[in-house]
Amino acid sequence: MKIKVSKKDAIWSYAGVVLSMGSNLIMLPIILLKLSEEAIALYYIFTSISAIAVLLDFGFSPSIARSMAYAWTGAKELKKDGIDKVTSAEPNYCLICKIISTCKIIYLALSLVALIASMSIGTIYIIKILNENNSIEYMISWSIYIVAIFFTILFSYYSVFLRGVGAVAEVNKATIIARIAQIILCYILLLFNAGLIGVSLAYLVYGFLFRIIAKYMFYRYKGIGKSIVKYSHELRNNKIADVKEILRIMWPNTWRDGLVTVSNYVLNQATTIICSLYFSLYETGVYSLTVQLTSAIAQIAGTMYTTYQPALQSAYANRDKDSQKQYMSLIITTFIFIFIFGMASLLLFGIPVIGLIKPAYQLPISLVLGVGLYQFVLKYRNCYTSFISTTNRLIYTFSFVISAIICVLLSVLFCGVLKYGLIGLVFAQLISQLLYNAWRWPLLVHSELNYSIFETIPLALSSLKKLKRKKDISKD
Repeated sequence: MKIKVSKKDAIWSYAGVVLSMGSNLIMLPIILLKLSEEAIALYYIFTSISAIAVLLDFGFSPSIARSMAYAWTGAKELKKDGIDKVTSAEPNYCLICKIISTCKIIYLALSLVALIASMSIGTIYIIKILNENNSIEYMISWSIYIVAIFFTILFSYYSVFLRGVGAVAEVNKATIIARIAQIILCYILLLFNAGLIGVSLAYLVYGFLFRIIAKYMFYRYKGIGKSIVKYSHELRNNKIADVKEILRIMWPNTWRDGLVTVSNYVLNQATTIICSLYFSLYETGVYSLTVQLTSAIAQIAGTMYTTYQPALQSAYANRDKDSQKQYMSLIITTFIFIFIFGMASLLLFGIPVIGLIKPAYQLPISLVLGVGLYQFVLKYRNCYTSFISTTNRLIYTFSFVISAIICVLLSVLFCGVLKYGLIGLVFAQLISQLLYNAWRWPLLVHSELNYSIFETIPLALSSLKKLKRKKDISKD
């Protein structure tokens, strides 16, 4: 079954990403007003540690999403590298059932490992950061975060399934409902002076609610639930053998996806941990807030890729190069314009508002511009490497790992040895990308699709005009 993206999917995607990323911005005023500077910095450290725990996924999510998309498109079987051209118009429900059974076992094991790691290593790190200020509030907050991490990983595969079958609107509806609940609960708890405990509880509720809704929507989507019940009975006798077979096929690309995930974390989130080792909690909070704001803008700007990823995978399976060009042009063009608009809004309105709410938090313009430039380079690169991943080739893995190592080494050099301050982190990140990844993968994708980088925006505008004409004709 071909996966197509509708206007409704795009609208829900933007709404979901804007609210998901914007939820932190919406909660920011009450967090700045009700939490101390130390608690704010600690909250960002919590989120960075939880991101480390999610790394235990180690590449299974993107591998599963690709596998689910191929099975939904009608692939007869999964392959370690690439995929045969699809000839069937119907989903391969037998293969879908095997993928689901495999995921349940994988994520149970991953969530237990994350729980143990958070309770041990994570707790030791939090105590070290707090020095002798191990207040009951902070430790309770961290305990709640540990529980949230466990359940977030345990049931995370349902959102991956939804994206894999092209249910873009559904996964974003689940995101919107859960985020609204988190925002409302956060405001209520902080207004009643629940402090960091309230913020942690709101995050826990978000995770629970999102997974419950995602599961419900997945089994309702185009009769998947009924079809799965039918085929799961047929596969029950060979369940263990099926799981082993799926794992054997997925693992070669899964560990590569895992290295990419770890590298991306190091390049974007680990700098917060490094920052906390060389700078005060106040400076860590300023840097973390800057990363949060610029990263949110980049994430929103890249929404079109998240929307079109299942369609790109389907287009590759059907060897539809024209659709691939059209989708990529729209993705890159919208990313560029939305990012520029977002950064301009942050500089003109966002920073002054933050200064009014929390005068102690002064975000240096040079730091905001530097981190913003890095986020643009990182997410622009990701649009192209993620496209390459839809072809079931992860040829960029080791260059990501090398750039992450360079980033860490340069961060320690610039901040710990040369004492460049917070801007040293920005230099380290930018240099690590500009050496290779920032230009290599965009050039490769344009070469494979046979069109120039400079044709991207004109091709996107042309595609939009064609869509508008079709819409006008259909109305007539």
